[in-house]
Amino acid sequence: MINHGFTQGELERLKTNMLVTIENQHKNEIITNSDSYCKKIKGAYLNHSPIPSSEFSYQFTKAIIPTITLDEVSAEASRYLSEVNRVYTVIGPEKEGIEFITIEEIEQIIAKLQAKELNPYVDNAPEATSLLSEKPKGGKVVNEKKIEPFDAIEWTLSNGAKVVYRFADYQKGKVALKAISYGGSSLYASEDLPSMGALQSFSKSFGIGEFTPSEYKKLMTGNTAGSAYKIGGYTEAVSAACNPNDIESMMQLVYMRFEKPRFDKEEYDRNLKRSYEALHRKVETAKTIMKDTLSTILANGNPRAFSFNQQYLDQMDYKRMEAIYRERFSNAADFIFFIVGDIQANTVKPLVEQYIGAISSNPEQKEKWDDNGNYFPTGKNAHQIEVPMEEPKATVMLKIRNAAKYSREIVVYQTILKSILQLRFTENIREKEGGTYGVGVRTSATSIPKTRLSMDISFDCDPAKADYLKKLVYKELEEIQKNVLPSDLKKVVLNMQKNNEHSREYNSYWMTALQIFYDTHENVLKPSYYNKIIEEVTTKDIEKAARNFFKKADELEVVFIPQK
Repeated sequence: MINHGFTQGELERLKTNMLVTIENQHKNEIITNSDSYCKKIKGAYLNHSPIPSSEFSYQFTKAIIPTITLDEVSAEASRYLSEVNRVYTVIGPEKEGIEFITIEEIEQIIAKLQAKELNPYVDNAPEATSLLSEKPKGGKVVNEKKIEPFDAIEWTLSNGAKVVYRFADYQKGKVALKAISYGGSSLYASEDLPSMGALQSFSKSFGIGEFTPSEYKKLMTGNTAGSAYKIGGYTEAVSAACNPNDIESMMQLVYMRFEKPRFDKEEYDRNLKRSYEALHRKVETAKTIMKDTLSTILANGNPRAFSFNQQYLDQMDYKRMEAIYRERFSNAADFIFFIVGDIQANTVKPLVEQYIGAISSNPEQKEKWDDNGNYFPTGKNAHQIEVPMEEPKATVMLKIRNAAKYSREIVVYQTILKSILQLRFTENIREKEGGTYGVGVRTSATSIPKTRLSMDISFDCDPAKADYLKKLVYKELEEIQKNVLPSDLKKVVLNMQKNNEHSREYNSYWMTALQIFYDTHENVLKPSYYNKIIEEVTTKDIEKAARNFFKKADELEVVFIPQK
């Protein structure tokens, strides 16, 4: 960079992407919140920073970016990359026999490099000008029906794929797609899971279609379309997003995720080599010891739970990794494609036929997930574990699980339970006792493979106060089963109503609503799904829900304390 500067191609691509980004941000400008105003005022008061309007910032940036020259940017690099006030930081494990590089050795290496005649960077743009060299032979919509409650349309394609479309312009210029199918990692034996892990960890460096990541990035300059995939425990999914101008590129990327994934053995080997090196360089800290120990306790002998170690890496297999991907994304008829956003149906439909209709399928082959068992420790289990620490502190974790019979009420009540406990912990443990910066509470309700409710409570504190604060936590858990304060419930309900109303202004709300409707046939827009429950909930309801949850629940208590 110092000797030769940047290339014109690099600069032009960056400027194009910056202009597209600010254009999209300006279209979707939201009301500035109070925190943002405070930061701006603080900057003005302490640093004399200006506070321009968002319109001025947009117009100014749009006018300035095109005028920036290559010489200016290259000169900026030279200004910063100098020997003045240079600092070297070396980080490594504190182990016997390991000698760190000295400052003299570092400077010798840099001097040697500076003396070399380095060739300028060659900015090779990809020869291709489009994602696909030719368009695939598409399919046709063979059935169309309205999904009345959501003002949506369902298209069934000739290859068996279902596409559910809903127009939504809450977020201007935003289009999102998600394709979901059941199966996921649950369908695979435990010996396949390391190869699946390699797929999740390494595949971003493979690229897509004919393109390496670098070539793809250059080709997509100024294009907002993007895509990704994920294989979860019980599902696999392809997601994509774009602005309306790039809708065809987005559809092409979705098609390529199924039909033209890219695998690179050399890149795989490089990633695997780096993983082995990272394993050997791994430094045990209090944080890593706690994480690994907790994972082992939670695994509880589960053969499908792996640690990141030599054995895990040894079991990875390139061919099996590729085979798993192709198995998961080989049948469009086993997926439902949801499209939500600021684009009209008559624009989307032909592209759906052209690209989603061209994906390989087998309408006769539909998959479900497998139940591989629940290994969470049963009964009540408590562990106190000493960990070597430089700065002594205690970490208290409480994990509670219980089976339940599904209903909308128990799911909503579990969220209310969490929020009320958060209020009680903040008031009685953080504020009154001053024993911790905060007690974290998380709850969830899962329906696959079975309906289960969960609650996780955790906090850090002075080791001398761990037992005392832990007793206060348990005291609050007992209290909520018999005495919920009306004032706490009112605060929580008002906040939930406000958040629910606000969430409807986002495409993600409608995407989730459609997914739930197709998964469970439940209509999130009906008052009985949410609003009616929180409007009619009483303190007695929450007390009873708490008793039902904590009664006969599996409890795991883990306390990490400094090693004596």
